[in-house]
Amino acid sequence: MSSITIDLEMKVTEIMTENLISVDPKTSMLKIQEIFEKESFHHLPVLDDQRRPVGMISKNDYHKLQHHFTLMNIKDAEIYNQRFFKSLIAKDIMSKKLISAPASTTIGEALKMFHDNKYHSIIVVGDGECVGIVTPYDFIEVLSEIKS
Repeated sequence: MSSITIDLEMKVTEIMTENLISVDPKTSMLKIQEIFEKESFHHLPVLDDQRRPVGMISKNDYHKLQHHFTLMNIKDAEIYNQRFFKSLIAKDIMSKKLISAPASTTIGEALKMFHDNKYHSIIVVGDGECVGIVTPYDFIEVLSEIKS
């Protein structure tokens, strides 16, 4: 078995996702639905008007809000979802418990944050603004590049 090494002193900015799609706290749930159905990512940062992180909406949060009959493709379930989603905005459903880290954070520090907090995303901030997001998937990508 070969050993794989990762430079734990590398900065998270080298593996984070930049140029994020984000929403503001007043974004309608219908817009959030559109984003999650169109995009393949699992975390949607909620940023204030100065791009400071104020919340996070996960794809799991979104799926939990869908009517349970949606999974069975029952016709009225989509109508129910649309009515329900019209009544919600991002601040109603976002998680306010965030993990954020400065851009100077190392991969080793980020791994410890994931382990200690059991969250699935870290918002990376520079000068108080969201500059990116790191998820366990980013670490999988790094490992798959090393192995190949």
